[in-house]
Amino acid sequence: MVDCEKDAAVYEIARKFFYVLFTIYAAFLVIFAKAENEIIANLSGVMLIAFFLLYQLLYTSKTFYINSMLIVYFLFYLLCVLSMTWTIDVNYSSYTVIRMTQMFIHLLLLYNILKIFKVHEAVFTGFLIGIYVNLILALDILTVGNPIYLKVRYIGTTMHPNTIGLLALFAILGSVLLLQNAKNRAWIVANLINILAAFYLIILTASRSSLLIAALIILLFVLQVFLNPKSRVYLFLFSGIVFVLFVYFVDMSKLLESVQFMMKRLAGILGTFDGQSADSSTTERLLFLHIMIDVFKENPFFGTGVNTSRVFLHGFYSHNNYIEILGALGLLGTLLYYSAYGHLVWKISQVKDFWTKYYLFVFIAVILIYDFAAVTFYSKVVLMMLLVLHFMAEENAKKG
Repeated sequence: MVDCEKDAAVYEIARKFFYVLFTIYAAFLVIFAKAENEIIANLSGVMLIAFFLLYQLLYTSKTFYINSMLIVYFLFYLLCVLSMTWTIDVNYSSYTVIRMTQMFIHLLLLYNILKIFKVHEAVFTGFLIGIYVNLILALDILTVGNPIYLKVRYIGTTMHPNTIGLLALFAILGSVLLLQNAKNRAWIVANLINILAAFYLIILTASRSSLLIAALIILLFVLQVFLNPKSRVYLFLFSGIVFVLFVYFVDMSKLLESVQFMMKRLAGILGTFDGQSADSSTTERLLFLHIMIDVFKENPFFGTGVNTSRVFLHGFYSHNNYIEILGALGLLGTLLYYSAYGHLVWKISQVKDFWTKYYLFVFIAVILIYDFAAVTFYSKVVLMMLLVLHFMAEENAKKG
């Protein structure tokens, strides 16, 4: 009995310890996202994994867990390795294969930390901290040496405005999920402020897709809260307080400049549909799309080798996960990679709580939409979020 109590006490201390380490790691992925600072985030990840391996060595049976996402990703990784035999550029392909080797090991260990200690909320807490840091920078409360704007668009602690836009979008969804079971009032307020702060940052980034998706999520969340009579008073009171703080702290001229630029970029999208001239970013991506579709048509089943899109795009980045995989690994690679999403959808369908199920589905939709704007099959942040979604779906399905 004493040994059981001792083991339980050790586990609880370890769980709190890994919650803190995972929170720090997730926060650092946001705060130290720039290339010159990336080593700090990487070191925090190494520390998290090193302590976990030490815990496994000292206190457990050293069993390692694996789930459907990891199995699919490993099979996809093997296909990438095999593509080295038919790739048109060994250098591009070998670089990505090495990167994916590291990614699979990283994901495997992160999943085991989640599985053993149930600390998935630490990921969202870390993103909350990262967004608060970016809000402080955006409000000029704190200054740093690096520029936080790319011309008009806010980049904060990242390299690109679309990156901080996606991170802010993840933070909004994370806070919405955390609020489903939150009891502590201070924690509730912290997450509500995080939702609004993240939305404000998205406006400053002028990230079109992030803005539209975030607005929809917030509107639906407000509807969810409004449907609960006990929460309506708090919603109106909180909205009034936030409005006063917003007027007091926010630089309205900078906000209006961002809104005007956003409207111009949205008009650029519409220009692609009405025959008018689109903005340069949209035009470039449409060109890449057409080029890679032609590559796919010539190599429909196996592609031309992982990461070989840069050969056809003259070294440029394709900005689209779908055409990247279709062109580089053909239908086989595309179906294999996205089969993990199909299984995740099935897992989430087993979740009993309506709102948790709904927001998990929204989270998947966000990543799938983002795949039109970035290559994500080796993105540390996106794959970590997918891993968390798989874990949450597994755990919530058990509660039914």
